[in-house]
Amino acid sequence: MIMNTFETKRDHLTIRGRIYQSQPKSGKRVIIICHGYGSDMISASRYAKSIVEPGFDAIVFDFCGSGNHRCKSDGDYQNNSVLTEIADLKQIVRYVQSLNYQEIDLMGCSQGGYVAGVTAGQMPDVFQHLVLFYPGYCIQDDMNDGHVKITDKNLTNLPWGKYNVHYIPLGQKYVDDAKDFDIWKIIGNFKKPVLICHGTSDHIVNIKYSQKAMQIYQNAELFKILGADHVFHGADQEMAMKKVNQFLK
Repeated sequence: MIMNTFETKRDHLTIRGRIYQSQPKSGKRVIIICHGYGSDMISASRYAKSIVEPGFDAIVFDFCGSGNHRCKSDGDYQNNSVLTEIADLKQIVRYVQSLNYQEIDLMGCSQGGYVAGVTAGQMPDVFQHLVLFYPGYCIQDDMNDGHVKITDKNLTNLPWGKYNVHYIPLGQKYVDDAKDFDIWKIIGNFKKPVLICHGTSDHIVNIKYSQKAMQIYQNAELFKILGADHVFHGADQEMAMKKVNQFLK
């Protein structure tokens, strides 16, 4: 497998990523994979490597200001939010379109699934397939409720940059942007095939959010992984990726 790095600009920020290919010449098809909250492109690379085959490339990248210590893109956590990540993804799409692929697919994990779902709804003609792993469609409810499921702390009057979620500082912009943005009015604009993979024991994003999304998407399948928690590992990951590869054929 061949891995090359790339850079592209959103405003004054540089977004850095990787292109995985099975051969030196670009394929006719590519999938863009978005990592989750506080994560990075290295974590998304394990999925990319399972998808790449002759003629089918995969792209991963770091969202700006993700807060992860391995993040290669510019930006800081105080200016990061779901809306800035949507802007990042749209710039990645413009970059990928300049590479002249014939087909672009999109995948997102957790918060990256939120970002991918919204972007697909806003750019429905660009993508042919959408894959969502435990999509973070709970984020708006969490922010409006003033509570994040992975902690017992309340987000009301959040001190700027003084509060951590998974050791990543959370800025007020993150909370405000998520409150003001209604995903349910947008995601259904994408009417092409959608695959949602979600664990039945997910303690961070309840599977009910994927079930709600199923009522909105017109052409979707919910693949439940019994007993799986948030983020797939081992046999759960193998099961999910086998389903993804079947879906993308």
